[in-house]
This record gives sequence, C-alpha cells and structure tokens, in this order.
Amino acid sequence: MNKVIQLTILCCLLTFASSAQLTPSSYNNLFEIEFKPTDKPLKPWLAGSLSFVVPGLGQVYCDEFERGLNFFTGYLGGLGVMGTGGLILLVQSYTNPNSLLGPIVFITGLTSAAGILVWSTVDAVQLAKSKNNYFKDSKASLHLQPTLLQHHQNLFTGLTLKLEF
Repeated sequence: MNKVIQLTILCCLLTFASSAQLTPSSYNNLFEIEFKPTDKPLKPWLAGSLSFVVPGLGQVYCDEFERGLNFFTGYLGGLGVMGTGGLILLVQSYTNPNSLLGPIVFITGLTSAAGILVWSTVDAVQLAKSKNNYFKDSKASLHLQPTLLQHHQNLFTGLTLKLEF
C-alpha cells in the first residue's frame, strides 16, 4: 500500500512537472522547476479600446468571458430600453404629443447604455492592470532533490520537495 502511495505521488509530481519549465540544476537538486505565467502581459489600452467599441470585449480579452457577457447584456438592455422609448415617442407624437413617458424612457435607456459603456471601458483597463500585477507576483519554484538517509544499518532513499513562493 505504501508503494502505491509513493508511485501515485511520483506520477502526480511528474505530471505537474511536465506542464512546467524543467531545467537541470546543480548536483544537489535533481530538478529545478520554475512556474511562469504562460500568458503574455495584457495591454490595458487595448482592453479599454476593445471595451469602448463593444462593451464587454475588453473583459473577454482579459479572459473574463462571463464578466464581458454581463456588460454586453447590460448594454443591449440599455439599447433596448432606449429603442422602446423611441417607439413610445413615435406613437405618442400622433396620439398624445404632450406625454413625457416616451422621452423619459428614451433618456433612461440612453443614460444606462452610455453609463455601461464607460463602466465597461474603465473596468477593462483596471482588469488588465490587475491581471498584469497578479502575473508579475505569481512566481513559484519547486526544487526536487534526491535524498539518502542512513538510519542504523538501513539505507533509505527518497525525494525532498521544496516549494518557494
């Protein structure tokens, strides 16, 4: 049973190590594994520009699909309210020209769509900057070292694992 656990841990380490960058190191360390973010740094100006053209696209660029979809849906909702207000305004121009319902609904939709557009743009820039800071700070290394331990007349072999953040 103990051998099965050791083999499972070794397989997990090798699988984990194969996704990282392996570099042979000194005699003391069998491997030195350094985990670097695979993503390139995000460009905040590009995220903001994309989000200004299509609200939510800057968030999708920053790998936040659900967040981008929420901004896009909110923007479409604002445009829908604005369109409804325009239709009400058009119909009321023939039936009741003094009613304020059409202009109020139109201005509400216009304001919400414009607000979501600005919010989405600012959020995309902040999100790109935040992710760049996270990638810059998320550096870890894993040191795997063979170990020989002699206890009385028995010789034990193993691996020492050192993880640094």
